[in-house]
Amino acid sequence: MTIAEMNAQSAEMMRRVNEKIAAKEIEFRAVQRGCIQAQLDREAAMVLCSCGHRATKSHMMNTGHGTACPSCYDRMSE
Repeated sequence: MTIAEMNAQSAEMMRRVNEKIAAKEIEFRAVQRGCIQAQLDREAAMVLCSCGHRATKSHMMNTGHGTACPSCYDRMSE
């Protein structure tokens, strides 16, 4: 095998590696965007309770005094 052939083979291998890296980068960015969107969705689902704290809408609890976050609700029940 000549030096030129080895160089060509090496260049082809590097091109394939770079393509794989680029594909993984695209996949990583998509996952990262999904995680960021999930975080934004969670933050958007936060509500202000009557106790003054923020809680996710699914964790907000109704009390006789309005609404409360889980911590305040537990404190009220003691």
